[in-house]
Amino acid sequence: MRTARTARTLTAVAGAATLLVMLAGCVPVWMVDRDDSSDRDDRPAASSDARPNDGSGDQAFACADGEDIEVGGDAIDIDVTGSCASVTVRGNALDVEIASAGSVLVEGQQIDLDLQSDAASLVVRGNANEIDAEALDSAEITGDSNDLDAGRIGSLVLVGTKNTVESDGAPGSVNDTGIDNRVETR
Repeated sequence: MRTARTARTLTAVAGAATLLVMLAGCVPVWMVDRDDSSDRDDRPAASSDARPNDGSGDQAFACADGEDIEVGGDAIDIDVTGSCASVTVRGNALDVEIASAGSVLVEGQQIDLDLQSDAASLVVRGNANEIDAEALDSAEITGDSNDLDAGRIGSLVLVGTKNTVESDGAPGSVNDTGIDNRVETR
């Protein structure tokens, strides 16, 4: 009798632990509270060059040559100046301008991003984002109802539904594993 009760208890504990592990994976990366003083000391803090907050919630960052930065928030404008190696944008309902970046990662919903220079790579993960770029060596869009407008696109990967891509000419290659995605030329 005691063995059966112990087995049931262990089964319940194992089930609860499995459920906890599964649910932990549901938290979006930008929602996780991270301590910037921990193992991320090798990356410059983007906020170190931010101008004082004018009360509007808008943020400005000056990227040193070759710097990797992360920016984000909810329902604010973000301006990144300088020449960045990479820029990671995380959040919702953002309006972002990036002067120059080698690579850009966008994670979130309803982000309006203007990349004012050529970039080696663009990765978009989320829904209802709108991206304008000069030229991209590669672009990967994962999610639904995203719009990408670029002068030139080398290679393009689309995963998701109802994404729209428009460029001056046809992309060098297209891998579309989604549904109702459109690739158009001007």
